[in-house]
Amino acid sequence: MISIPVSTRSVGHKSEARTRSEPSYELWTVLAALTLLYVVAMLEGNRRFVWFDELYTLDIARARTIPLLWRLIARFDFQPPAGYLFSRFSMELFGQNPFGLRFPSMLEFYVGSMALFFFVRRKVGISYATAAVLILWLGGTFRYATEARPYALLMMSFSTLLLCWDIATTSEKRRLALWGVAISNLGMLSAHIFAPLSLFPFLAAELVRFSRTRKADFALWAALLLPTAAMILYIPLLRGSGALYFPAAFQASAGKIVYFYFGAISIISVALFVAVCAALIMPQGKPWIGPVRSRRTEEMVLLGLILLNPILLNIVLSWRHGAFWDRYVITTTAVIYIGIAILLGLRLARNRYAGYAAAAILLVFCVRTDVWKTSSFFAVKDASALADVRSDLPLVDAGGVTFFEMNHHEKPDVLSRLYFLKDRSLAMSYTHTNIFEDHGWGDGMKPDYPISASVRSYTDFIHQHREFLVLGTYDAPEEWVLRKLHDDGARLTWLGAYPLPYVDYNLYLVTLTAAK
Repeated sequence: MISIPVSTRSVGHKSEARTRSEPSYELWTVLAALTLLYVVAMLEGNRRFVWFDELYTLDIARARTIPLLWRLIARFDFQPPAGYLFSRFSMELFGQNPFGLRFPSMLEFYVGSMALFFFVRRKVGISYATAAVLILWLGGTFRYATEARPYALLMMSFSTLLLCWDIATTSEKRRLALWGVAISNLGMLSAHIFAPLSLFPFLAAELVRFSRTRKADFALWAALLLPTAAMILYIPLLRGSGALYFPAAFQASAGKIVYFYFGAISIISVALFVAVCAALIMPQGKPWIGPVRSRRTEEMVLLGLILLNPILLNIVLSWRHGAFWDRYVITTTAVIYIGIAILLGLRLARNRYAGYAAAAILLVFCVRTDVWKTSSFFAVKDASALADVRSDLPLVDAGGVTFFEMNHHEKPDVLSRLYFLKDRSLAMSYTHTNIFEDHGWGDGMKPDYPISASVRSYTDFIHQHREFLVLGTYDAPEEWVLRKLHDDGARLTWLGAYPLPYVDYNLYLVTLTAAK
């Protein structure tokens, strides 16, 4: 028999009190304003360059068949297929352009933001929920709203799971919330191979709730556990990703943990400080008179464990010499931001006017960061600046990231002379990475993968060409060609730094003075 969550019989009355304390026009006005800001930010953000990671999504999503799509994932990108399928469907509707590619992420990030809005609203009211969303949009994670990667889907699924779990554990009418838990949990586990890290805190919270109430909530346990069957898809993906070696600069470490937490706070610290100051000087007006729920132990456990995810993931990845990026724990970032808004609301006794004062200041910073600054990004779109620089010579791209981006964005006259050089032993010797060797591009890939430029063995290329251009960087963690040429005694002449939209923009003329 399914038990009813404790302390729920009075919640219905409290919900009615909240409805009476917050006029409907206030909620709809706030939602309309946030939506307008979001749409404007998306119009600007979509102008952003379609970069390396997104191009993987593009190529895989438009594979000729679904089985081929899965084979490409298992070879190159090692993520569950949900994100690629959404982009595939979106591009069928809107075309194979940046908007069609990114529309799922735009929609997902918006839904996730609204889920967090309603979660914070349940705790401290509309004004602080507005501040929470603006803090989220002001932070670095907002770029994933216009990035065709699985992180917006991960954030949306987690946010809706958090909201539905909160409703399911505090309300009597919870059938829709239970379905929401199951569906969002399935979406989360189908978004990213590190998603289980964000599920475990919910399981721990349910164990704490059971130890407190001594009543098993079988329906909620089913909603949390049954979708884990999707994790069977992880087996080939984990096997493939586990064979990757990353440069030391990208690998997980204690320093990465410190950098994550510091970055999550510092990126919004100035705006938040100004917002708090504005809130503190506001006169004490009518506070929010909705329900004040006591902080539940299971809720504190859930949010606390989410905050520990970067530490746990870095420990696991450092053991496997894997790379860590902040986007892997976007759910932790979201919890930090909503936690700041909730603590602000509690500190100011849920005073709605103080909350709106803080939100107004955050809005100014959001407009400046997400609209005005974004409009000036990536004015340069291609490598046309190189067109007249020794066009008779081959052009070698020393970096796999830039090569892959140029392969998609450059015109045929550039691609016809563009090369990427491979040598596994040299790559491991100089950079300790195989990301562009064992799992990169090579012969025999066409027509399954759209590489138009040339991929050649380093040894074969230098035997055929005694003079050529190299676009690259000496100190890039994953680039080795320039260092190898220097060690071999080649003459390297720096021709300049060119206005290119790529990571590599330094151009060198290479002259081999002796046979190798």
